[in-house]
Amino acid sequence: MKSWQSILLGVLFGLLAAGLVLLVATRPVQSGITILHPTESSTITVHVDGAVIDPGLYKIPLGSRIDDAIDAAGGLSASADTTSVNFAAVISDGEKILIPLRTTPTSEPELVASVVGLVNVNTASIEELDALPGIGPAKAAAIVNYRQTYGLFTEVSDLLYVPGIGQSILDTIYDYVTVNP
Repeated sequence: MKSWQSILLGVLFGLLAAGLVLLVATRPVQSGITILHPTESSTITVHVDGAVIDPGLYKIPLGSRIDDAIDAAGGLSASADTTSVNFAAVISDGEKILIPLRTTPTSEPELVASVVGLVNVNTASIEELDALPGIGPAKAAAIVNYRQTYGLFTEVSDLLYVPGIGQSILDTIYDYVTVNP
């Protein structure tokens, strides 16, 4: 090999070696895994059920009490038994708050129905439906809208198909309504 070829080959190998050293020396160093803690949410989700106006899932502020959850669900129904409810208890995310029903009615439904008369949900106006316990103007309008859209109710329990009418509301109004003329 000629000397100029040997010099050129030496320079090339030298540059290659320098490049490898530079590449290894400047390689980024990986750091350990960093665990990021999610920020604590300012709201919680609770399930309010039983003797409330509008049972369901509600998002309420962190640190809320049972009383706040009941307010979110529209308040207590007329048939609520609050003797065992601690309204001041702080609730946590995912908790179910069950408001029990009274085991004995406060008044005789038959007596009330005979004095006032049963409300026929197939013919009643929004105002007549609004007068029922636990039914406000929005639920009364929903009953009338459902009746106009899907036809007459064949039994009182069909009210459960109306948006916003749950089992506790049906239990509250059951003895005051009819589907018969």
